[in-house]
Amino acid sequence: MRKAFDETNANPVICSKCLGHGYFEMRYAVREALEALDREYIDIFLMHEVRPGEDRTGAWQYL
Repeated sequence: MRKAFDETNANPVICSKCLGHGYFEMRYAVREALEALDREYIDIFLMHEVRPGEDRTGAWQYL
């Protein structure tokens, strides 16, 4: 993906996801995605496999 971004002037919408439930897990996932894609921001970040009753407060706070 990084190579494609470098070779074009397109401005794509970037979407990624994370399995992390807490603040620090989400922070790590977002930073890892930013670094891997060589981006300053991600347009859409999904919480993957959210189950009823799970506490995702920390993850939401980071986002």
